Amino acid sequence: MSSLVKGRRLEESLRYAHVAKVTFRGVFPTDMLRYDRCCPLGPEDAAVIGYLNGQGERVVYLLKYSRGITSDWTVDRWRSFGNVTIEPVER
Repeated sequence: MSSLVKGRRLEESLRYAHVAKVTFRGVFPTDMLRYDRCCPLGPEDAAVIGYLNGQGERVVYLLKYSRGITSDWTVDRWRSFGNVTIEPVER
């Protein structure tokens, strides 16, 4: 069963895909996945996020869908976690 957004299926409403590269050290701020309504791009990215004892710099790619052509990543909020940067990936 599909969710409805103003009489349209959610899948039809969220038509634009956005990818971002996140570079971090230490523990990944998993709450940001909910805050930015995104998910790991692939299983490799999910594994990196789930690995708690990582040393050094790590990189994951995230995916989110939106109604608009421009992404709305909350870059400043990601940076507030310290050693975390996020860069939208142009396609």
